[in-house]
Amino acid sequence: MDDDKHEALQQTAMQMILHAGDARVWLRAAYEAIADQDFSKTREVLAKAKADITLAHKAQTQLIQDEARGTRHDASLLFNHAQDTLMTVNSEWVTANNLLGVIQVLVTRIDAIEALVRDDEV
Repeated sequence: MDDDKHEALQQTAMQMILHAGDARVWLRAAYEAIADQDFSKTREVLAKAKADITLAHKAQTQLIQDEARGTRHDASLLFNHAQDTLMTVNSEWVTANNLLGVIQVLVTRIDAIEALVRDDEV
């Protein structure tokens, strides 16, 4: 691989890693917001995480499209790491998003039960 293609691949891999890393930071904030039952904030930070995941995915997609057009890239451990990081963070986003829905249902049910108990005590 010529130096320019190699450098472009490394730059794309780093963009992917940086955006995926930023998404992971947002996901940590989402879990904290879920624990605080701040569902509005949870949705807000999940959207920010998804935006970073999308940026990382666009960088990856550009390389895939280039290869489909005939531009070959040599194997790269850094790019493999970038893809792995992106896919792992995307899975974490799916899990956090699903967890939000489950926790919201549980909180609603617990609130309803507590209301019934309070009514029975009166």
